[in-house]
Amino acid sequence: KPLAPPWHFALRAILAATLIALSGLALLGPDALAVFPTPFWLAFTLSITVALGSSAWAAAQWMSPTGRASLLLPFAGFLVSAFLLLSVGLSGVFAPGLAALCLSVGAVFSLATALVFLFVFRRTAPIFRHRVAVAAGLLSGCTGFLVIQLHCPLNELLHMLTGHALLPLLWGLAAYFISRLAFR
Repeated sequence: KPLAPPWHFALRAILAATLIALSGLALLGPDALAVFPTPFWLAFTLSITVALGSSAWAAAQWMSPTGRASLLLPFAGFLVSAFLLLSVGLSGVFAPGLAALCLSVGAVFSLATALVFLFVFRRTAPIFRHRVAVAAGLLSGCTGFLVIQLHCPLNELLHMLTGHALLPLLWGLAAYFISRLAFR
């Protein structure tokens, strides 16, 4: 059975990530909206949307042996999102326990997204499985990053970098190593 066009898979991935992010915000509440200024939220939303959309598109493209994609745009969107935290982050007392709590709460939503992606991206071409896994891992991590950034009202810089922005990197790396073990 031939694969559906890449935009089908990308759209499914974006819809799944959006539904999980919205359910996370419904459960936790968008408590950080009042803490940070509107220009930050506009820039953050744009950059994280670029990271999410381009990750989904890259994973969908790499499902076919003829697919062409790059992780440059997803990583650029993520890096801009992380660097935006520098503009609003304040120096203060870093509480590793609170950062670990935010990381674990964000990881729950990243895990939910990754589990959905196991079904969305299950039929991949063998030569691109690792690339699909990294793109899907980055997309899962960005979903958790978005949820926890919108929820957590703490604006201490080190907290936001380790408890929020670290999620996409961890999930991208974890997806790569898991795919290496699973697809030998």
